[in-house]
Amino acid sequence: MTYMQPTYYRILGFDKDYTDLAGKYGLLLYRDEGDEHPALHPSQLTQTDDRDWSIAKSAKIRPSGVPALFIPGNAGSARQVRSIAKEATRYYNEKIQKGLRAPWSKPIDFFTVDFNEEFSAFHGQLLLDQSRYVNEAIAYILSLYSHSNTAFPRPTSVLIIGHSMGGIVARTLFTKDNFIPGSINTILTIASPHMVPPLALDYTVTSIYDKIEEFWIKGYDTPHVVKQIGIALVEVVDASTPNQVKPLEERMKIFRNHLLWEDSLSTSSISKDSEMVDLSGVSHSFEEGDIWVSPARKPVTISQQTSKAHYHILTIPEHKDLDTLTLLTNLRFGSQEDFSLLLCKDKPQQGSNDKTVTCESDSLSLTAIPGSTRGSTMPLFTGEYFTGHEFRFMSVALSDLEGFRYVVILNKRSVYTDTSFVIVEFKNEASTAEVVHTTAIGLLRSGLTRNKFPENPSLVSTIRLPNVDNSILAYKLKVHGGSCAGAPMERFAPMIRQSSWAINEDKFSVNVANKENGIDINFHGDLPYYDKVLLRANNGIELMFWRDPTCKEPLSFTLTIDTYGSLGKIVIRYRTIVLVFTFMVVILTIRAQIKDWCRNESFKPFGVVLSSLLRTTFWKLSLLLVFVSFIQSLMSKNIVIVSPEAMANGIRVKSRSWISRAWFDNALLGRNETFFWLLLPIFLHVSVGMVAFVWFGLSTIVRAISFFTRLLTRNTSTQHR
Repeated sequence: MTYMQPTYYRILGFDKDYTDLAGKYGLLLYRDEGDEHPALHPSQLTQTDDRDWSIAKSAKIRPSGVPALFIPGNAGSARQVRSIAKEATRYYNEKIQKGLRAPWSKPIDFFTVDFNEEFSAFHGQLLLDQSRYVNEAIAYILSLYSHSNTAFPRPTSVLIIGHSMGGIVARTLFTKDNFIPGSINTILTIASPHMVPPLALDYTVTSIYDKIEEFWIKGYDTPHVVKQIGIALVEVVDASTPNQVKPLEERMKIFRNHLLWEDSLSTSSISKDSEMVDLSGVSHSFEEGDIWVSPARKPVTISQQTSKAHYHILTIPEHKDLDTLTLLTNLRFGSQEDFSLLLCKDKPQQGSNDKTVTCESDSLSLTAIPGSTRGSTMPLFTGEYFTGHEFRFMSVALSDLEGFRYVVILNKRSVYTDTSFVIVEFKNEASTAEVVHTTAIGLLRSGLTRNKFPENPSLVSTIRLPNVDNSILAYKLKVHGGSCAGAPMERFAPMIRQSSWAINEDKFSVNVANKENGIDINFHGDLPYYDKVLLRANNGIELMFWRDPTCKEPLSFTLTIDTYGSLGKIVIRYRTIVLVFTFMVVILTIRAQIKDWCRNESFKPFGVVLSSLLRTTFWKLSLLLVFVSFIQSLMSKNIVIVSPEAMANGIRVKSRSWISRAWFDNALLGRNETFFWLLLPIFLHVSVGMVAFVWFGLSTIVRAISFFTRLLTRNTSTQHR
């Protein structure tokens, strides 16, 4: 929860002299408690509301920070900037201003545009007007910094934050004629519909999306990637060796330096900060005796109490059927933390029995995930409070650790608390993963149930559903078991991660066991209207379960289709098709009335003609819609799946479908599964029903008014007689 005391200053100086949209839109400056408010004479300020002020046109506004502009979305308010602005201000005041970076930093001046909560998602001209206004506002904002402090350069660009359709406005700015080159270097979009318009009711909206896509694809290619590849290839060459290249470690270091950013390294990449560790003089213990000796391949939980540095040494097993190392902890690892993760190998010492190992620190493989306890209600929340409690997780293939003999956990000085834990497991990935080829129809008919999953206790287990990839459906997952009854203590509550193939979407659910209403499974996977080129054959969704392996009770779960949730998603996603069909039914009915009138010189009532069309035209139209929907569903299956290796080798993607025109793919409800071929005729008949209902209501009202009018006229005539 963010608490703020906002004040909004409307800048009246940004008027018709700068933009012809000044009367339609407005520019505001946000300030909060602790911020530097505009140093203006009281006569230049007019209070218009409790927290709203107007700055006179003649006032000289002199902001001293870094300019940022917030763009609200569809029906959005300019005041939505307050939470982001408050958190940024609080972090600057508490962390940056008091730290070493203060001399080289400045606070952010948050401006925001007031679009009067326009419905920009439905009308393309509004998007164009807003983008033109924002470009002009950026030029005006930059002009306010002409007095900028000489210790810092004058700002030449503005940070842009766009929410919802505001993100689309931000991307449109570059395509406008009044865009100032270099005025925007950073755009942050929040919940913006980048792929397709929310509602394609206006051709202008669609054309705007097309122009944005064309600009960002053609205008920003990536020649720097080609340059880095060329440089890397030259640097790995070593003509003095028969192999003509440098050793493997040097080659990988060169490729990482040129092709990867530090935070994008995969979990198999190890930082090469080597150090020698002489185990004869430090506290250490080998944890292999009762853990990895076959067949007792059970996870080890490190829970010893210590007040001095201690090395927990876990021997990497040589069993061929063990191929993966997993680690889960609620402790913080790193060179500046109390715990470190080391990868070590033996270094023999001649003439000595002392054990010496060479270790390399690995601070990149551990990934932050939400913490899960019995009190967790949602990720990073416990009850009504935000906790920010995180776990650290690592999963790495043993083949990536080739050359290392030990995994070492270094406890530098801390004492473990009752809630601290580190769980390490060497496992066979295939034995803890299950692939189920059920379909949406199978889930609707009988669901998917597992009474013991996995068969053997494991820290992490996975179930893959390659045929469950339709995002129109909502699913319900009910998990039971996983209790630690009889165990000394439960280290964490079971949790899951839901992954979708299409857009690498991950969603965590914590404390999932024994929830009465279950867990909602929703994703944005196989979207209609979205052109798909699959770069891998791993379709569907994947559910990854974490559970305390020391708990004896196994997990069980049931996955079913949420019928009401699915109906709700269908209505929300396709609600506009009802409006289109309703308009079509009315037009066809009026057309039939006019046609019959021209032929027989009699104008039949609307309801009579509508009833006639139901028996002739509409049922034929329903069959046509079924046929079109069925063909579209077949087309969704005729998509070539191309591996990344094939793409790298220049293989071109070609559809095997006999109809490949984009207009047909995106017509009506778009490509979808055969399971939904009845949706179109259903929507058509719902539209007919709505038209009939409205007609009956209006007809009843007209007849009632006519009846009372005649009755009143008759009574009046009787009185006159």
